[in-house]
Amino acid sequence: MHLLSLSIRNLRCVEQAEIQIPPELCLVWGGNGSGKTSLLEAIFLLGRGRSFRTRNSRKLIRLGKDHLRVTGEIRADIGHARSIGFEISHQEISARIDGKPVESLAELAQAFPVLARLGEAIAESRRRFVTQLQPDWRDTVAALSGLEVELQYVQGWSSEGTLLEALRTTRARDELRRLTHAGPHRGDVALRLHGRPAREVLSRGQQKLVAVAMTISQLRLLRDLTGTVPTLLLDDPAAELDGERLERFIEQVARLRCQLVVTSLHAESRLFGTPERTFRMEDGRVQSV
Repeated sequence: MHLLSLSIRNLRCVEQAEIQIPPELCLVWGGNGSGKTSLLEAIFLLGRGRSFRTRNSRKLIRLGKDHLRVTGEIRADIGHARSIGFEISHQEISARIDGKPVESLAELAQAFPVLARLGEAIAESRRRFVTQLQPDWRDTVAALSGLEVELQYVQGWSSEGTLLEALRTTRARDELRRLTHAGPHRGDVALRLHGRPAREVLSRGQQKLVAVAMTISQLRLLRDLTGTVPTLLLDDPAAELDGERLERFIEQVARLRCQLVVTSLHAESRLFGTPERTFRMEDGRVQSV
């Protein structure tokens, strides 16, 4: 699965852009503030229905405009393509797949890769996922950071009883504070190094590598279980990692064999090889090079 084309109207500094995206490596270069990250943000909107930079989607609308629109064509398999459209105005947020309105923005993720009983089923599904993730997780985090960081699932209520029992125990407090203290919404993953929470012992750089390892290991598992090949958006990775760690990162990304859209300050960037297509961003305008 990969993105074939992208059309943007009124997203941040990008007033209008139309580009065709190759199935493997695409480079987007330009100076600071030129709109590179906004282009990645537009692609992210198509797959997630939200931004990775702000929770307030209406802040994405270009100053002085009343709406933004992002559309794209997705190649799901050989001979089959799907269209996705996403629009945000000051009044509403809407999306379409193949011209039909979606009932939930979660459908975008499927198109482009609170009962007690159901809560327990959700938690069990997450637990199985983390178990399946372990082999890829251990290999990837060790390759990137050289650390043996443990990954564990925390279900969101005491493991000593059922969710129904936990809900009964916390009911008075829930009603008082008008929120639910136990349930799958409180679930999380815990990262530990030598028995201590990873955030307490890892440097900022190491934390970034561990976060990257989490993403890459999940993408590998997705590919292995479903055959889905993702589109990976990388915003100037050379600015975040030093030489040795950057080399490790490039090696791990290359093993995914997926569509890459990479931004850089430099047109000559060749971190992942020679791009199939290169675009230049300047003052919110995109130009094929």
